[in-house]
Amino acid sequence: CTFSYKILGYLNIDDLVGITEMGYKNYEEFCEDGGVEFKATNTGSGFKVEESIDFWEKPGDEEANAKRTKKMVEMYNELASNGTSANMSPLPSIETLTEANPKCEENSPKCASAANGCARSLYSQICMVCSSSDNCEVSSSAFPDLTLPSNSSSSSSEDGSSDSSTDAGDSSTDSTTGSANALSDDSGSKTSSRSSSSAASTTKVSVFAAFAALIASSLL
Repeated sequence: CTFSYKILGYLNIDDLVGITEMGYKNYEEFCEDGGVEFKATNTGSGFKVEESIDFWEKPGDEEANAKRTKKMVEMYNELASNGTSANMSPLPSIETLTEANPKCEENSPKCASAANGCARSLYSQICMVCSSSDNCEVSSSAFPDLTLPSNSSSSSSEDGSSDSSTDAGDSSTDSTTGSANALSDDSGSKTSSRSSSSAASTTKVSVFAAFAALIASSLL
């Protein structure tokens, strides 16, 4: 599964759900005053709502969820267009997103063989199999039947590895020492195993730092 995304802007959820309309500055102030935004109990077959503000009424109702989504999109687009932030961009239309994405039958064998075709759904753009009443476009070609190539290079590599491992000790020692020198510094030391350990540790730290940076960037 592959996807791409772009951060377009922001929306204050306290404004969206109506907490600020109640006269509170934010959720913290609302909570300190004894307010409950949403409280429900899992019954095993769904959730029983005990208390909620108006915005979250009927959490499992499809029509109510559609209204919540509509309100969110309208509020965001209003915020993006009123000059509040020059860096915010309006949400694209569903039609624009669908045109930008590849056709469902080109990405899914299930959609390529579906009798009534598939269509991308709303802002999620997930491909959904259509019923006869959906008037979707049926695939005009079959999904390609791809086969993986034989992994002959792997067996050759294994043979080469076993041959090199049986070579006599001096060349093995030299190559190992050379690797340790390449991974450490330019001091010229060829005898200490610490240089190899230090190099390995340095490499692990570098990989960990890069991984941590990747996680941090994904949370921004």
